[in-house]
Amino acid sequence: MSFKATSWAWKLEIRTASAKLVLLCLADCYNDDTGRCNPSIPFIAKATGLDPKTVRKALRQLIDEGAIAEAICVSGKSAHYALDFSLTPTNIGTPTKNGTPTKIGTTTPTKSGRAPLPKLVPEPIKNLEVNLSRELNVSFDTFWSVYPRKAGKTPAAKKWPKLNNTDRDSVMAFLAKNPYRGRDPQYIPHATTFLNQRRWEDEIDAPTKNNDHEELYL
Repeated sequence: MSFKATSWAWKLEIRTASAKLVLLCLADCYNDDTGRCNPSIPFIAKATGLDPKTVRKALRQLIDEGAIAEAICVSGKSAHYALDFSLTPTNIGTPTKNGTPTKIGTTTPTKSGRAPLPKLVPEPIKNLEVNLSRELNVSFDTFWSVYPRKAGKTPAAKKWPKLNNTDRDSVMAFLAKNPYRGRDPQYIPHATTFLNQRRWEDEIDAPTKNNDHEELYL
């Protein structure tokens, strides 16, 4: 809550009561450190008792009148609003060059002599899927090229970056021994199973001629 913003909003003359109420809500949410406020439409509606349609109309009126500026956040969060503190009761209604008293929104900032609103820059979209391949000591493609059973590649590719460097080195050292040599592919675990269950830590018995009693890995 900002006393400066709330005090400023109370002193401004706004054409409609609903827009005034919305402006007071924005001022109440104003952050002195960031210089902006970003309450959502549902929040403003709940705080003011107005329906969302009226809130949107009031916001548009405040933007058109120059009391606030808006920047939509592309990441899907609430819009950002900046308040024009250069507007005061003393410069609302001051004469223009042609002698006509100004009203909020009837003149542009340059004509009225108001300082321009700060330019709001939308927050960048955060990349939730970090490209971990640049940090891997062994790439997944290298692992996949030597793993003997080519099944379940997609889930295995998602698991591979979650291993630490020591684990990946251990996996490659284990596979370099060709532990599944001579084994029927159906008895070799899927790559995802191999990684999830840390099968490289198992002791692999030498292959036998009769695999009838071996466990079937799916």
